[in-house]
Amino acid sequence: MLATPIYEATALVQVESKKSGLVGLEGLADIMGQESQAVTEIEIIKSRMVIGKAVDKLQLTTSAEPKYVPFFGKGLARLLKQTPPEIKLEKLEVPNDLLNKTLTLTTGTNGQYTLTHNGEILLQGHIGHTIKANGIEINISHLKASPDTEFNLQKQGRLNVILHYQKELQAAERGKQSGMIGLSLQHSDPAFAKTVLNEFARQYVQQNVERTSAE
Repeated sequence: MLATPIYEATALVQVESKKSGLVGLEGLADIMGQESQAVTEIEIIKSRMVIGKAVDKLQLTTSAEPKYVPFFGKGLARLLKQTPPEIKLEKLEVPNDLLNKTLTLTTGTNGQYTLTHNGEILLQGHIGHTIKANGIEINISHLKASPDTEFNLQKQGRLNVILHYQKELQAAERGKQSGMIGLSLQHSDPAFAKTVLNEFARQYVQQNVERTSAE
């Protein structure tokens, strides 16, 4: 009961068939057992170009979430129906030595907060203001939590995030030669999974339109 539930978002995209310009070659792909066009489109959907644009659009290289007791803290809070603290991280830039490292943000009073790493104070700031210190740039637009509440913040390398979602995004053709591709993405936050998956699909459709226009 304390385990964090995992939700799955799904989407469906249609691949427009491209006919051969030569008479008599329309069925050549079937005759020679070639892969369907959907296979190629799946590679495009999961490409660094498409995933990368979605990562940039949604700022997926940054994350901020409440800090819970390991293993069961989040599940216990859910069972007790506790209102989770809220944070909206608009921007987080860190020096290379802090990439992929977990930073701790501790709330103060009147919108103030302190950012630390391994107990060392990196900076102190106030919501709604861009703060720069020690090679860090941060802007928090929303913070709703009691004083001394802790959040885990992280800035990941862009390539690491792209590779992560290339692995997590599932894509498969719905029926042989159907031209329909089913997409799915799992996450503990159903709204987040839906938002990210929809952006992947949107970026794919956008690049498809641009590619067709160029042709």
